[in-house]
Amino acid sequence: MTLVEPGAVATELPTHITHAKTRAMAEQIWAETAIKAKDVAELIAFALSRPTTSPSARSSSGPPNRP
Repeated sequence: MTLVEPGAVATELPTHITHAKTRAMAEQIWAETAIKAKDVAELIAFALSRPTTSPSARSSSGPPNRP
């Protein structure tokens, strides 16, 4: 089993938030922490390329300043 936990991913999600304060907060969080969808796709492609006999793995991806 492989688990991918990307955290905030740079998508259009904040643009769909209609509440102004919530949208502003989400946009700030996304600007500070979101990673590119391409990076997540590459991580998933890597995980899928591993043989089924590989041991289990967990991968968290995000910006370097993410705790």
